[in-house]
Amino acid sequence: MDLRYLRYFIAVAEDLNFTRAAKRLNTVQPSLSQQIKRLEEIIGTPLFLREKHQVQLTESGRVFLVDARNLLELSDRAITHARQVGRAAVGSLALGVLPSHGGSHFGWLVHRLLSIYPEIHLQLLTLPSQDQLKALREKTLDIGIVAGPIEDPGLEVEPWVTSPILAVLPADHPLAALNRLPVARLAELPLICPSRSKLQIPYETCCRVSRETGVTFSSTIEVDSMQNALDFVEQGAGFTFIPERIPLPPSLVAKHLEMDPEPSVDIRLVYCKDGRNPVVGRLLSLIREQGSGH
Repeated sequence: MDLRYLRYFIAVAEDLNFTRAAKRLNTVQPSLSQQIKRLEEIIGTPLFLREKHQVQLTESGRVFLVDARNLLELSDRAITHARQVGRAAVGSLALGVLPSHGGSHFGWLVHRLLSIYPEIHLQLLTLPSQDQLKALREKTLDIGIVAGPIEDPGLEVEPWVTSPILAVLPADHPLAALNRLPVARLAELPLICPSRSKLQIPYETCCRVSRETGVTFSSTIEVDSMQNALDFVEQGAGFTFIPERIPLPPSLVAKHLEMDPEPSVDIRLVYCKDGRNPVVGRLLSLIREQGSGH
């Protein structure tokens, strides 16, 4: 039996009026009357007593109403159950995110993944590279986006993007007018320094720039997130270094450094060699389709 018959019957049984029930069902009264008659033919007994200005349920109709409601509830429950199983089959993904990069590199990727597989349960974990590697070994992370060299025989590593390191200044600072910044000129400003424990790669980048140029920076503020660093720069407290592609407010500008070669950080995708999560493969396929230059 078509479940629509049950819905038609329940609507008429609740309203005891074919016209009102038809309006609720977005149909016309003659068509609804026909459907109810067809249902009564299938069952083999009248469900309604029809008088000139009144509709009442027969005894059979009252019994059928209870069972019809139970059947529809069971049908809805079965559909919900099937959808839940479907979601589980599609899978989940725990994705590691670098604190220094935020969503700048993979925001498009997450959007694309969810548009193709909307039932995926996606968990984003903001962790430094070393913590991501530890979580990957412990199988609490499916795939990580990490920076710097990685040596672990149990992990698969794929290059993704290389980000030049830029200096961030207030947009109205005199140095912001230069196309490339001499590092010695930056030493005139305090460095908003990334925390060594919380932002290891940005911290090591600052040390690398200082070491390769012989320039010593004065640092008065240490921060544990890149957003805090940008907030302090916006307030005029100094400058900081960031990887390219991190979005900035209009009040800030990012400038390339006058260094050859220009400092950069390699961003890599890391996952377990023996990982069995099929969603990892789907994510990697999307990345390969787009190429590393996104």
